[in-house]
Amino acid sequence: MKRADFLLYCGAIVAAGYLITEFLVVPFPTVAIWKAAGIVLFGLYALANGARLAAAGLFFSAAGDVSLALLVPNFVAGMVFFGIAHVLYTITFWELIRQKGRDPQGVLVLPVLIAFSLAALVWFLPGMDALLIPGLGYQAIITVMVLMAFLSRAPLIAKLGAALFMLSDTLIAFGLYRDITVLPGSVWVTYAAAQFLLAKGFVQARSE
Repeated sequence: MKRADFLLYCGAIVAAGYLITEFLVVPFPTVAIWKAAGIVLFGLYALANGARLAAAGLFFSAAGDVSLALLVPNFVAGMVFFGIAHVLYTITFWELIRQKGRDPQGVLVLPVLIAFSLAALVWFLPGMDALLIPGLGYQAIITVMVLMAFLSRAPLIAKLGAALFMLSDTLIAFGLYRDITVLPGSVWVTYAAAQFLLAKGFVQARSE
């Protein structure tokens, strides 16, 4: 195993272990550090393999995790940090399109993704209230990121990571905008898996 791969799998172990916080109370700031630690390790893995933009996106994501793990969660700051991460991921996918061209099969997925995003937006809109402006901006940014992922010739795992990220955020929106409780751990599992797949996928794209 390469030394950089060790960072990736250590990150996966740390992120998987964070699931325990769904069932046990972990005091602040330990919970915030633990939440971000796995994602930081993913970022270090990407950085060690030369995927600098992806690494920066992962580090901004870790900052977003801390914002949401504060004693009083700061959702606006979280949206800003994650929004920046998605912009960096989008640029990475765009670079792949520029270098390798578009994926013709990916074009077929675009109408489905756009329809899903618009339907979710219409359903969540009545509950956005004070988060309306940042929520709309974030929805647009992550939708573009996923669209660019499927338009690119990125490895399949990177595309799945992008889609899982949107799913994770949709699950968060259930509770945030509609007060619907989702399966415990489902948000974190989909989110951590998304970041793992994106980190590994972006590094794989550099080696192809």
